[in-house]
Amino acid sequence: MTSENTIIDLLRFNSFELTPESLTQFHWGIYDGKNGLFSKFYEQIEAYTISNDHSDSLIYFGHFEFFKGNKGTLEIIDGTQRIISILAIVENVLLKLKQETKLEDELAIIDKKIGKYSSVKELNEVNKYIKNEFKHKNPAFLFRLFQNISRAKFSQRISNDKYQKFQLQSNKVRFNSIPSNLQKFKAYCYNHALKSDEDHRDWILNRFDIDFKYIYSRFQEVKFAVSEDDLFEIAVRCQDNCLLSGVVERNLEWFEDTGAFKFKYDFVDELLKSINALNEFFNHGPNHSFEIHEYISFNYYKTTLPIIVKAYMNKVSVEEITLLTKALLKIAFRHEIIGVYNSLGHRLFHHFLPSTDYLKSIKGVIETVRTIFDGKESPFLSHWSSANFKKALDQNVFERHRKFMLWVYENSLRKDKDQAPLYYQDLAQFNVVKINEEEKENLGNLLLVHHEQIGLSKKEFFKSLSLLNQQKEVVGLMGGENEWDKEMHKQRHERIKAVIYNKFR
Repeated sequence: MTSENTIIDLLRFNSFELTPESLTQFHWGIYDGKNGLFSKFYEQIEAYTISNDHSDSLIYFGHFEFFKGNKGTLEIIDGTQRIISILAIVENVLLKLKQETKLEDELAIIDKKIGKYSSVKELNEVNKYIKNEFKHKNPAFLFRLFQNISRAKFSQRISNDKYQKFQLQSNKVRFNSIPSNLQKFKAYCYNHALKSDEDHRDWILNRFDIDFKYIYSRFQEVKFAVSEDDLFEIAVRCQDNCLLSGVVERNLEWFEDTGAFKFKYDFVDELLKSINALNEFFNHGPNHSFEIHEYISFNYYKTTLPIIVKAYMNKVSVEEITLLTKALLKIAFRHEIIGVYNSLGHRLFHHFLPSTDYLKSIKGVIETVRTIFDGKESPFLSHWSSANFKKALDQNVFERHRKFMLWVYENSLRKDKDQAPLYYQDLAQFNVVKINEEEKENLGNLLLVHHEQIGLSKKEFFKSLSLLNQQKEVVGLMGGENEWDKEMHKQRHERIKAVIYNKFR
């Protein structure tokens, strides 16, 4: 049954449910790189409010599909992105009006919803954008904006046919411009289940529904580190015991074409084990193991992450896993700095052992990784030799790695002074700059500085260098002078290079 309604009715009665899965899959962004759909959506509402000050015409927000479950609440099947966007805009309007004027009765109707969505981390970018847009808007305009949204029309269909619900969820993938591989796989599972015989259809659909809800609920806690595609790829590579590219695409084709449920069941189980392992790994926190924190901070861990996930699956101790991350970080770092031709996955393929070799202990795996650099028959030797590593540190300072290297150096200075380490996320307000613009850009001439130190005059800049140990070191090398010469530059470069070389050799 289809009907027309106003948004205020939807908000007032709180009849719909936004699940963690819905928020996890909110993908409307602000900038073109993230599709910019939210900003376009808001700009259309704002333009309507500006141009229709005294108009009786109403905004139309399109069609929504809901499923009514046994508890009576409505599950959003189609239109989730629009509803989340509307809620985010409305709540920010109310927050702003509450700060600047007394809420009128019409606003108070949904005043109780304030704070429900503005604190959701998936909406951080959206909320920041809205607050900036509202910064200089007067209360009268914001009230009109709220009225236009609350009176806006939409059509809806509410169904209690669960088969229709699963069919709609499956069909959404086809109309999604950027579906993840996990969403594609979920659609294959639902489509296959809907075609199964009636005696087993309910059981199959319920199994898939429960498992995918669990996967998405746990994905909430690791999405800062891995995407849905990353999760899918890790599970595929763990199941196939392979680090090579092309594995995911072949598996997707297989999942879509095969008529056997066993393959889908097995892979859902692999996804469940992978998501649990990822939660254990990423949610230990840096205080539990700084080796894990360093490995994650390098941000090039995804190629080797299946090795660690398999270790977690097989109940390997955290102590051994931290040793493994330390060894894998060295490999990933040297691979990136030296710049070999083949992918890291290709080079590690022969060292990715079957799951049975990870049972209870991975000492053999750790030892294999550690000796890759030293083995005479190692395929890494020609590219990853110590000589090439030193040469790369002299000649190459890749922009995507320089902050990491200066962070490693900062922590080396802190360790010498018996100070607590600096965590990588604490560097969000720091940038990398050249100390002397006229000198070449290598490690000795690069420095971590707070964003407030950027733009100072030359004299004030050198006076401000006291926030980090490496800043104090630069001041010490200058000996009270305001000039950074070539000799200081060379001396500092050798110091940093020695620290980096010794740590990752």
